[in-house]
Amino acid sequence: MEHSIWGPFGLKFMADEGRVALTRGDIGFSHLRHSFAAGLTLRAGGVPMVSVMFAWGGPEGNHNIFNMNNSLLGGSTRPALY
Repeated sequence: MEHSIWGPFGLKFMADEGRVALTRGDIGFSHLRHSFAAGLTLRAGGVPMVSVMFAWGGPEGNHNIFNMNNSLLGGSTRPALY
């Protein structure tokens, strides 16, 4: 969930929950693992372009996350010409 707070700045919160299984019989909704992340975003045209977040939860520990929209790097959605 991302929400604008003032001008180009916004807040972002994420929650993730799931389970990994080796066999089909191990899949279920009990003992799910979870993690959370919260941070700030920089928006342009109402779309978040840059986000800096802090994630926690799960056995992996805490993580810092930096994400930048590909359009700021000159990326394009057109297919390669070769």
